[in-house]
Amino acid sequence: MKKKQISIFLLSVMLICLSIGLSAGAYADNSTSLTISTATNWQFDTSTVGNVTALSVASGKLPSGMSLTYSGTASILSGTPTEAGAFDATVQITTDTSASYIVNITVKVTDGKPAITKNPTGETVDEGGSAKFISRADNCKAFVWRLVSADTTNTVPAADAADYFKGLKVEGTDTDTLVLSNIPASLNGWAVECKFTGNDGSLLYSNGAVIHVNSAKPASPKISNQPAAATAEIGSGVTLSVTASAETGCTLTYQWYSCDENSKDNLKAVSGAVSASFTPPQTEGTLYYCVDVFASKDGVKSDAVRSSLVEVTYTKAPESTPSAAPEPAPVQTAPPAESAAPASDESSGTAGGDNSGSSSGEKSGSVKKSTPWFIFVIIGVGVIVVCVGTAIIVTATGKGKYDDEVIRCPSCGWESDPDESTPYFCPNCGRPFGDNAQSKNTKK
Repeated sequence: MKKKQISIFLLSVMLICLSIGLSAGAYADNSTSLTISTATNWQFDTSTVGNVTALSVASGKLPSGMSLTYSGTASILSGTPTEAGAFDATVQITTDTSASYIVNITVKVTDGKPAITKNPTGETVDEGGSAKFISRADNCKAFVWRLVSADTTNTVPAADAADYFKGLKVEGTDTDTLVLSNIPASLNGWAVECKFTGNDGSLLYSNGAVIHVNSAKPASPKISNQPAAATAEIGSGVTLSVTASAETGCTLTYQWYSCDENSKDNLKAVSGAVSASFTPPQTEGTLYYCVDVFASKDGVKSDAVRSSLVEVTYTKAPESTPSAAPEPAPVQTAPPAESAAPASDESSGTAGGDNSGSSSGEKSGSVKKSTPWFIFVIIGVGVIVVCVGTAIIVTATGKGKYDDEVIRCPSCGWESDPDESTPYFCPNCGRPFGDNAQSKNTKK
């Protein structure tokens, strides 16, 4: 960043930048060169055309405070400019050979404050990579490269940065080009800037060029336990799981996938399945599942390691058959007290039926104690109805044991008609006729 500078001390320091083009009048000679002799003395040599005898501004204007003089073959622009700006002038030179020459002069006058002409630009590099930063300014006598933290609370001179950032290499701290190499991840977000000191002592800072460092990917995790295939009935859940490990400082993340066939070509990510275990939906049929495992560190995710593809089958649960209701256990307790009277009546009714046979009484006696009392009542009434009905039918239609004989009832004295069938029961008192019946032989 070496610059030719003109230091002019008045109220302010002014710098003159001069560019001059020379064209010949009577003689075409463009080989005359101009040289700078002093900071305030611009001299262009015309020795090839002779000694200068006259020098004047034909058109345009020179900066105030500056004038043209000549000496021998030299034409000189000198003085101290008192105004800033760009000035164009056409200078006519006459030599002792009577030749006339035209010189076009452009003078630029600026104040002595520094002005940045090139700002450094940000760089994005991989961890361990290199980056180059360039910055320039006019009217400066010194500069310093610096590294500034993202929150601007920490500033490190570039010359000392290698001590602050482990492994960092720094070059060009005394030039307009700063080179950083073997850049660590810890430099991510820091900015590189250049601080300029002007000829007038003022300070000027370049823009900060931010360094973006892509951290190196952590190593992929290792799977120690793969998911296992499973078959289950709908209603019995299946849980798949995976076990993996990664390098120190890494965090494991997961993503489960499913597909309809035993192939990893058409995998579909399962929404929300992002943990080490996963319960597949219970849908009848077969699906295939696998999981990707990642290791993350400092916001950088590793390449995925994928588990094996496993088969999960759900079958329809068999339809359940309703079981028969169990029979009530026999009641071993005695019937309630209020049922004692009907049970006694039932026994009396059964005993009374002995006149028509003893089978009904025996049948009732075989009933278990747990049988309800009203069953005995119904059976007794039925026996009585049958007996009475039979007696009526026999009385009306049946013949007695002693046909063609007169039968006398020993109870009431009723006698049968010898011309009629003899009944089995006395129609007057209902007594059955048996061997005790008195008979009279009245056969003719």
